[in-house]
Amino acid sequence: MQFSSVLVSIAVLVAAPLAAADNCNAPLNYCGSSLLKKGRYNDQILQALLVAGQPTDYNHINYSIFNCLGGEGGAIKFVTFCGGNCKDNGQGKSDTC
Repeated sequence: MQFSSVLVSIAVLVAAPLAAADNCNAPLNYCGSSLLKKGRYNDQILQALLVAGQPTDYNHINYSIFNCLGGEGGAIKFVTFCGGNCKDNGQGKSDTC
């Protein structure tokens, strides 16, 4: 296998997960679990929780509401912790506790 073929194969493998990711839509609110389904939101969720002085445990990651600020990276900010209940209200609608 030629070196250039190896580079192309690596580039495709690296780009595939990036193409699958989806950004949030401003100004909608999202459950953390909904953002995680979109992809690439784990680090942003952790950062938003830390900035808001919230714990970063499983429940806070999945059952908190985050507001989509938009932009190229789909920026978010923490809104509230829902406890164990956060409802995905479907495409084009804000999620709720």
